[in-house]
Amino acid sequence: NSAGTSGYLLQSTGSGTKWINPASLSISDGDWVVSGSNMYSGVSGNVGIGTSSPAQKLDVNGTILARNNLVVGQTSLSGYRSVTADGNDLIVNGQFAAGGTAGSAIYKLGIGYGPPSTGEGSLNVAGNVGIGTTSPLEKLHVAGNIRGDGGISVQNRGGDSFHGPDTTYDVIHAASDTSDYYIALQDGNDRVHHYWNAVPGSQKYIVSGEPAVWFMMGTTGIQFRTAPAGTAGNTISWRNGLNIDTSGNVGIGTSAPSQKLHVSGNLRVTGAYYDSSNTSGSNGQVLTSTGSGTKWVNPASISDGDWVVAGSNMYAGVSGNVGIGTASPAQKLHVSGGDLRVGDVTNVRVQIHSTGSGNSGYSNLYLTNAATGSGNAQIWKYAAGATSWGGSASLNIYNSNGPIAFHPANRANAMFIAANGAIGMGTTSPTQKLHVVGNIRVTGAYYDSSNAAGTNGQILQSTGSGTKWVNPGTLSGSYILNQFSSAQAANFYIAGQGRINSNLAVMSRVGIGTATPANALDVRDTTGTGVTFGLS
Repeated sequence: NSAGTSGYLLQSTGSGTKWINPASLSISDGDWVVSGSNMYSGVSGNVGIGTSSPAQKLDVNGTILARNNLVVGQTSLSGYRSVTADGNDLIVNGQFAAGGTAGSAIYKLGIGYGPPSTGEGSLNVAGNVGIGTTSPLEKLHVAGNIRGDGGISVQNRGGDSFHGPDTTYDVIHAASDTSDYYIALQDGNDRVHHYWNAVPGSQKYIVSGEPAVWFMMGTTGIQFRTAPAGTAGNTISWRNGLNIDTSGNVGIGTSAPSQKLHVSGNLRVTGAYYDSSNTSGSNGQVLTSTGSGTKWVNPASISDGDWVVAGSNMYAGVSGNVGIGTASPAQKLHVSGGDLRVGDVTNVRVQIHSTGSGNSGYSNLYLTNAATGSGNAQIWKYAAGATSWGGSASLNIYNSNGPIAFHPANRANAMFIAANGAIGMGTTSPTQKLHVVGNIRVTGAYYDSSNAAGTNGQILQSTGSGTKWVNPGTLSGSYILNQFSSAQAANFYIAGQGRINSNLAVMSRVGIGTATPANALDVRDTTGTGVTFGLS
């Protein structure tokens, strides 16, 4: 007379019934056998769920929900939840999902090596793993894109290296249609290398006709190398590119930069160059050093020690001489090897200035010659366009206040031009326009005041304000013609009355009334009747 308890079963006693705990029963209907708290298949063949033709011991045609462990080929859990293929194959034709901790799609999955001992979401594989390929060539071979929301790590751990063509280096290899790209993770010197068209280690071209690039990072800093296109298999001759050392110095063309920017080679700047104050300067300014930096300045404000610029002027900054064309200048300005040209403007001049006064100082122009006691010197006036020296233009010599003197061969005042324009020869005090102290020789004509040279036989007559050539027959008064001639054959004439107060010696004939005496004394009177002799 008992109502039983929840979960109990009503069992026949043969003569009645009773409620009993199912765990204490061993009941079988021929399919399943309940033994205590367990149940097992009561058949010796296969069990099918969702299929009447089971192919395996358990053939489930549908979804299996395992809320705890699923053990295949083992008799215990060994302290972890796993699906283990112990010497057998586990084939999943479709998706495989294993529940674990929150947010973990696969908690732990061990294949080949047994269950992983540490870490979550790890995968241990004895051979190669292929994703998107059935013939993996490396430990992990992905035929497609790879995405890593975290990091991707390739490490050298006791020989488990990921090698490229040269096994001295641990590399990541990316092949392309033109050439290959490598990242060498370590070369024994704490460096990381990036290569394009270059084999790590051997430094040889991979393909022909393509340039090569090498980028290195490590304890020495960052270095870039380039090489022109070469031939596959040939050793690459790298060219120094950009280098950044551990001090932050940048080198271009050098691997040992000594300053923040060190360029070994030419430098081209197409934009502005900024000085230490971040100023690009203005047109015409020059860049100077401040000792600790640079600045743009006007050229007029600087001196290099040779020349000093003062405003719009410039002067020599040395106390000695200046040489042009010579390293041994003998004077303040010494020009050697060519002409000195001054000009290209109107009214150009060369000024020679003396600080002396009176007779104590001269402004001199020396024309020297290498020959001792001889040699020539010239002052030329050469007109542009002239076919010879001289030309048609004039050469002018000026003295604004005072005379001009000429002293040839140390002869003083051979010609002296006074301040009033008078010319003296042999005198420094000319009283007329031309004043000659000494003899005069004229081998050409002598022109009178009317610029006439006169005719043969004419005599030069004073007009009081000048001279003129006249015929002797036109003269009046007393005069003697040719009285200063020293020639023996010369004749002289007495015009008008004359008197001889001393002796008169005539070595030839004397003509009276005739210019052609025929006798020692030839007296001819065409107007009178005779000759008178007498005493006064």
